[in-house]
Amino acid sequence: MDYGRTYKFIRESKKLKQSYICGTAMSRSTLSKFENGKLMLSIEKFDYLLRQIDMPYDEFMFISSKYKKDQKTQILDIFFQLFPNSNNDLLKNLILQCDNYLINSDEWQIRAIRDISKSLMAMNDNTEITCISKVLVNDIWQKLATYDEWYLNELQFINCCLFYFPLDTSLKIGNELMNRINDFDAFKNTLPLQISILLNLSLLLLQEQRYQESLKFSEKALALSKRLRRYDYWAISTIQYAIASGDTKKIDDVLKQIYDLEDYDLHHSLQNEIEELGK
Repeated sequence: MDYGRTYKFIRESKKLKQSYICGTAMSRSTLSKFENGKLMLSIEKFDYLLRQIDMPYDEFMFISSKYKKDQKTQILDIFFQLFPNSNNDLLKNLILQCDNYLINSDEWQIRAIRDISKSLMAMNDNTEITCISKVLVNDIWQKLATYDEWYLNELQFINCCLFYFPLDTSLKIGNELMNRINDFDAFKNTLPLQISILLNLSLLLLQEQRYQESLKFSEKALALSKRLRRYDYWAISTIQYAIASGDTKKIDDVLKQIYDLEDYDLHHSLQNEIEELGK
């Protein structure tokens, strides 16, 4: 990508002169070389230039990609929005995108997404965690376990691997994830990830019929879902809470509301989860 020419286009569209951009921090010749694709800048200088045009990095990269998300970003976005009960068609499509990406760029992160997606598909086809799932996720966990610190992407990956561990280990790791997320609150809205972790833990407890413990997690997820104003998270949280509390009327009410919203994929996923949990 020609970041320099993209920068020049944005600068000129905002009627900003080189002298204003450079100030006393950079020479005009340096800026000209960058804008003409003859010079790569350091992170510090590039960050300075973005601040001078009042544009965050993500927006600049989006514009540089001709107002499209690049292939890797698309894969990450889809993966990090997966629900524990995502259907196989969605997972197959994600695996295909990963395979296409890996043809030209062998990146661990994309391979991990592909392997987790395969393990989720295997779990969808079996009530028990399969050997395939364990092998695929074990390689991912072995790498992440060596890190001194977990950052947002790692938190997302580990959340998707919680089903791999013994339940009490998953609960311990889940609590560690929730504590670590607090460090990123000022950087990004972490409510979706918090809710996802809580719902995963709630589901794992439901599968073991530890209903009272599950209630605590689904209740927290429900409260956060209302704050986030996401009806899909609200529906899943409410269903899990209703299953744990034995409130069949609430289950029926939620299913009807989701059906009335014409979100048939979510309605189908909720029905499958209810059937698998024997409610």
